[in-house]
Amino acid sequence: MRCLVREGVRCVVFSGEPSGRFSTSKGRFQKEAQAVCGLKKGPRQDEVLSRECRMAAMQKERGAPSEVMSLEGDEWELSKENVQPLRQGRIMSTLQGALAQQESACNTTLQQQKRAFESEIRFYAGNDPLDVWDRYINWTEQNYPQGGKESNMSTLLERAVEALQGEKRYYNDPRFLSLWLKLGHLCNEPLDMYSYLHNQGIGISLAQFYISWAEEYEARENFKKADVIFQEGIQQKAEPLEKLQSQHR
Repeated sequence: MRCLVREGVRCVVFSGEPSGRFSTSKGRFQKEAQAVCGLKKGPRQDEVLSRECRMAAMQKERGAPSEVMSLEGDEWELSKENVQPLRQGRIMSTLQGALAQQESACNTTLQQQKRAFESEIRFYAGNDPLDVWDRYINWTEQNYPQGGKESNMSTLLERAVEALQGEKRYYNDPRFLSLWLKLGHLCNEPLDMYSYLHNQGIGISLAQFYISWAEEYEARENFKKADVIFQEGIQQKAEPLEKLQSQHR
């Protein structure tokens, strides 16, 4: 798996092909989840754009203005929020050192916060473990906006859904569905994931489940199937129903 950046939109490209289905067996869950989602490289090297890329391709291209300064082959992306201009200018060697120190201090702080989340998960004794995972993943998204290897997001999401898969009280909790939908954005074949969720009864009372599922078919220009998904959600009276009906076009 590797990440590309196009017009400020992170597009995840996968190699390999899915095999098998999601399993409710905890021992095989993570392995099969990786296989279906295409999170591991397989023998075939076909590259498939994720939904994030496909949806981005359907939108107008938008430029992201930035001030770029080149120094010895390295590109610095500077903004007014990051580096304030000085009347006398800045010495680039000093600026480079200052930014490096800030990055090092920031990384140290992030690692400390990450360890705190890991410790909270390990020793959690409360009655809402989903809350910890939800906060951890949201924190990761905010602090690693470029994603990639440092965020370790795919592994984190796999751990979360595996840890909570036996908690049926969460099956129609919007937070739990959100974890699955985020994992779906990293899947090679997200439609397999939606079928699994539907069969397990995960998210079937939530409008967002049907909206996201239908969007996958719309991205493939299978509008007939997308309409079937919307109709099922309306028949199920998924909440909020008004949101589902407004999205059904």
